[in-house]
Amino acid sequence: MPWVPGVPATSTGYQLLVDGVNVLPYVPIDEQPIRWEDEAGNSVASMTFLAEDTKSWATRLPLDTGADVRFRDVANDVTLFGGTLVRRVDSPRAVSGRWSECTVVSYESWLDWRIAPRWDSKADINGRNRKLLTDRAMVQDVIENRCGMLRAPNATVDLTNSSVPPFKLAGLTVRGVLEEIADRAQTDSDPGVRRYYVDYERRLHWYKGKEGGAAPVTVSLTDGGGSIVVEDLSLEWDAIDQVHHVYVRGKNNAGSGWVYNKGSDFQLGARQEYVDRHLSDTVNERNRAGRGYIRRHGRVRSGRFHVEQTDGWKAGQQITITEPSLGLSSDTFEIVRVSGEFSYPNVRAYDIEFGAARRSFVKEAKRHR
Repeated sequence: MPWVPGVPATSTGYQLLVDGVNVLPYVPIDEQPIRWEDEAGNSVASMTFLAEDTKSWATRLPLDTGADVRFRDVANDVTLFGGTLVRRVDSPRAVSGRWSECTVVSYESWLDWRIAPRWDSKADINGRNRKLLTDRAMVQDVIENRCGMLRAPNATVDLTNSSVPPFKLAGLTVRGVLEEIADRAQTDSDPGVRRYYVDYERRLHWYKGKEGGAAPVTVSLTDGGGSIVVEDLSLEWDAIDQVHHVYVRGKNNAGSGWVYNKGSDFQLGARQEYVDRHLSDTVNERNRAGRGYIRRHGRVRSGRFHVEQTDGWKAGQQITITEPSLGLSSDTFEIVRVSGEFSYPNVRAYDIEFGAARRSFVKEAKRHR
């Protein structure tokens, strides 16, 4: 059944599946909680847990690196985390067996682990070359042919541009190709940001602006009106890495020049940077490169709060927050990061980040210069 705010889940309703085997009975959550992160905004999440393996080495728990891992709320039919086990540290127990500290990274990692030596927006369909005209078709082609362990169904991949100019790419990861598609899907008349992430059912989500379909959850610092009471609510405005205007250094005069943002500059002027795009040879290519750079270096408005004993928090949800002292009155944000902790006796605690992508990701995105 769907999650209902304020209804606690029971400990018997959880499973920690490693290659299909439930190892939760071997996880001493009274000593070390299971901790995980659920992230939007192109970030790779992680989960850690400690297993107390009392078995002999020959019959040890299935905790090999590369294993598929899912932490599930069975009672509410929700996967709280899913990914690949990438690290295990074993140490002897005092009596027999061993302790195994495990680290899991989310399915989002496959976007960085799979490469696209060459990719063309023309596809071979039944022996004939066909142009991929929409961003949806391009995204689905990349996932199907370069990252087959993931899926990109129409239900989670929106069509946001039905006429993307053809292009070729080489030497990128799957994430790099998706970033290029996101940039090229933007136009002067439709500059909305294209976003994507991989959920815990291995489905790629592709959308513009805010993803629809998630019911709002109301938050406040005081009880009343059906809202959920949270702790440590804060709101942050970060313009440390903001860039207002860029000068694109392209292949020729047509592909070079200024690209300006549509927001406000700093009081004393605009912050400006160069961006090199040696293949840019048209005004459209120049504008595309400039818009993409400004998008990755915008002002970041983000916030966070802490909440306990209320399950169902997921990145990508839309959340409504009211707090007059912060100037928030039924303001709606996207949840971009959930840090969860499951500990004894059946205590669930969550640190929620909302608004924009974390600054750490914004800095990481500089590699796309």
